[in-house]
Amino acid sequence: MVIFAVLVAFGVDNWRETRQLQRFAETARAAVEMEIEENWREFEKTRQPLRNLLERVAAVVGAQSESDPVFTESQLDLTFSLPETSSAAWRTAQASQAAPYFDYNWIISVSRAYEMLGTYERMRDLMLDSLTQVLARMASGTHPLQAKQDFHRLNGRLLLVMQAHAEVQKQMKLLVD
Repeated sequence: MVIFAVLVAFGVDNWRETRQLQRFAETARAAVEMEIEENWREFEKTRQPLRNLLERVAAVVGAQSESDPVFTESQLDLTFSLPETSSAAWRTAQASQAAPYFDYNWIISVSRAYEMLGTYERMRDLMLDSLTQVLARMASGTHPLQAKQDFHRLNGRLLLVMQAHAEVQKQMKLLVD
């Protein structure tokens, strides 16, 4: 009788622990889904400012002389905004005891989106390096036409960032819907 009572107690304790982990997994999944939605909104919000920057840089790349309309402004505007993203909820969920309770297909979909986000971040960093070079040349008084090679590099990297931006946004939109 004592052995039976101990086994029942272990069974009940195991059942309670499993339920707690399942609730924790639901909470963790909700946090990841909220993080993805916030990241998607950030990508949505920053798409047009990035596109505007790309258009301004492309105009400099296409300029042939100092009288080109892109230079008629008092100063070339290279302002833009980037998405402020987070992967904290996803990393925490992966490292927690809740991970085994997630749906496998959901894990694959979310992993793809965060891998694409990582790719985007690497491309963004390269683009920011190019932008830093352009800004340094401009700060030294160099005319944009004299820094055309730097603008070409920045233009190419911006194109890649825009493609990755669109892909991350698409991946996250699939998860939000």
